Amino acid sequence: MGWISSAALLVLMSAFSVLSQTKVDAYGLSISVDESTFAPGQQAKVKARLENQTGHALCLNNLRSVSFELAKQSKPYEECHRSDCFGASFPLKGEKELKSGESVEFEVDLADLYWKDLILSGINFQNPKNMFEEVPSGDYYLSMELHLPAENSTKEDPRVVSITSNKILVKMRGK
Repeated sequence: MGWISSAALLVLMSAFSVLSQTKVDAYGLSISVDESTFAPGQQAKVKARLENQTGHALCLNNLRSVSFELAKQSKPYEECHRSDCFGASFPLKGEKELKSGESVEFEVDLADLYWKDLILSGINFQNPKNMFEEVPSGDYYLSMELHLPAENSTKEDPRVVSITSNKILVKMRGK
């Protein structure tokens, strides 16, 4: 009897896992770069594409945050230590509504963003453009992450869904 209830529990957990991923899987997020080496004095442009397959419109103002992450090639993100992983956020401007089946593409110059070590809690509220001063030289995986309000989010109980892009190996020539 214990084996049957364990198997039933596993099936139930798998079903809930699939249901909870439905919203995330309904979005496509991808990034690309023309140049995979980022160096001081040059732009560090990334092209991003967000695709909506949810069955309903998405107002881009509702994005809770849009961020880029650089994680050292030798470290999984979950094992980041000081000077291993860096992040930068930016706002998507405008009142654009993305209907189901539509996609939007935009380009961001990473060198124009304020970067910080994700392990440290300090923040420079002046938000200087500091990519090449903050991120040490080396090989990193670059990814992008969006945070959207979950379908079951309420004012009293706000919930967020995270969507992560593909990862691209880039070389930093910085400090």
